[in-house]
Amino acid sequence: MKYKKIKFERKGLEFTLTLNNKMSGWIIESEGHQAERSFPCACYSKRLGGHFVVIPSFTELWKFLKAKLNMTSNDNIYVAIDESLAEEIWAIEKTAAEERKRLEAGKEVKMWTWGVGGDTFHIYLWTDDVDLELRPDLQELEKNLNRGGYVLSFMEEAKKVSEPVKVAGGFYSIDGYKYKISHEDLMRIYYQLLGPVLEKKKKEQERLQQLIAEAMRTGKPQLVRMFPDVCDGSVDDCDIDNVYQYVDGDGNYTYKRIHTH
Repeated sequence: MKYKKIKFERKGLEFTLTLNNKMSGWIIESEGHQAERSFPCACYSKRLGGHFVVIPSFTELWKFLKAKLNMTSNDNIYVAIDESLAEEIWAIEKTAAEERKRLEAGKEVKMWTWGVGGDTFHIYLWTDDVDLELRPDLQELEKNLNRGGYVLSFMEEAKKVSEPVKVAGGFYSIDGYKYKISHEDLMRIYYQLLGPVLEKKKKEQERLQQLIAEAMRTGKPQLVRMFPDVCDGSVDDCDIDNVYQYVDGDGNYTYKRIHTH
């Protein structure tokens, strides 16, 4: 990124903000003392009436400032800044976040760790190769396996090609283990279990896009589906309504309810 450092002065002290290597937060430094702060580093406080850089409690820099300023509170320290500086910080954070997403999207996953929670009976997937918070496509793997009730089937197949690792703490596993599995094996099992469901979902999405395109071309909403529903009670002597779902050229849905009486 073009700008990675910001300097400013307050109460005779010079502060330096340096974007960390992961582009996920700042290293705040003054007089050789440091604190780390994730995004957002700057904030606006209506109560305090201004913009501030936040120094997290109990960090090295916080301890230095607390002693120097004779403070007694253990709350975060708010260092006042100009609105223009706050906006500059936010702009850098926005650019950094976008760049981080771009970089993560291009990374390749080679290995996964998986385990089944002993209290949730939920499949959990981890990897050190990418930041999963920035990869919604990979987050879908865990979500889909748990939505479809594939826990037992996945465990049976995955254990055949996984390396068990005894859980030392931090994760309550159903069998006391986490497992290492290659991305290739994970995806093979994933599509083996969910292939038909994913193919159906793909076709539904393709059909929806065709309907949206047709609605955009004609200017008329297109019928997506019809399904029965309990009567909304707006008329007497009716138990079931037929509900018609339409989509317009912007992808927005509307519904028409027909009473069957």
